[in-house]
Amino acid sequence: MKIQLASNENATRLAKRMMFLAYEACGGPMGMGFLQARSNVTEEQVWNNVVNNGDYPGGPVNRGGRIYGDYVFGRMMKFGVEIVDNTVSFRTDDLRPDYHAFSGTYRNGEKLAKAALSSLNLTVEAVITP
Repeated sequence: MKIQLASNENATRLAKRMMFLAYEACGGPMGMGFLQARSNVTEEQVWNNVVNNGDYPGGPVNRGGRIYGDYVFGRMMKFGVEIVDNTVSFRTDDLRPDYHAFSGTYRNGEKLAKAALSSLNLTVEAVITP
């Protein structure tokens, strides 16, 4: 699914908020993730961790607008978005609770995006589905 917004700045704001809401919904670190766990983490810190592969330097490389949060401060997210111009793309299939720790709160990317849009009070220009 692609969500088109009024500007690239708004698209980045949406992607950041989606990652932050997913992080918060994970509940806590998984397994050895307790070694990277931090308390009182801000949205900006989550974003920087995701963009820079903070917990998992050997993980997927974030470039060309593709952003993937594998493990973030010890929480298993395994969720990505792509920002191209003023659109944010993401998967909409149902997520797996054993693989996406936040899926108990947000069953799929669409529900996560709706929550992020609502919290930011952003207006969607268009929704593009495959």
